Amino acid sequence: MRMISLAVAVLGSLALAGPAALIEGGVPAIPQEIPKPGPQQAIFQNDIGTWAATMKAFNALTGAEIVSKGTETNKYGPGRMTLITGFRGRFMGKPFIGHGVLGYDDDGRLVASWTDNRSGKLRFFKGEVGADKKKRVLLGESKHAGETYKERHTVYWESRTKRRFTIETQGNDGKWLVALEITYTKRR
Repeated sequence: MRMISLAVAVLGSLALAGPAALIEGGVPAIPQEIPKPGPQQAIFQNDIGTWAATMKAFNALTGAEIVSKGTETNKYGPGRMTLITGFRGRFMGKPFIGHGVLGYDDDGRLVASWTDNRSGKLRFFKGEVGADKKKRVLLGESKHAGETYKERHTVYWESRTKRRFTIETQGNDGKWLVALEITYTKRR
């Protein structure tokens, strides 16, 4: 009981003293202003909502297409500073569930993370929104069968209710091949 009282007293003193107490202790003060979304985050509005998805995976060796369906839900993260994505569907006859976060780093660069139940990994991407504000391109890497491949993820905003997403991998010859294409129609 005495330990709890001491902890409450210390925390209360810090709360009353504010950031000055932290600076004196050698720890930098926490900024008091909460960041507000700016023009960079405005582009997230293009993705907000629930989208019906049709996925087409392409086999580069055989030319075969595998078509499946899913649903993607996008919402703002805390303070409308990030975009949080949830995807549910079926891929090659099995459940597919993925989650991503898109935002800007301290240097103002567009960054993203993605994880799903098929890869079991957390992947990171960096990119930019096109000057015409009609597409977003993210670059990253993935590993398959022990080899590392460059990946390019591109979103094309075709209208307020239609968008298209492609995943391309770069071959040893430097050419980009479309591995997956998803067409989206906004539900709400």
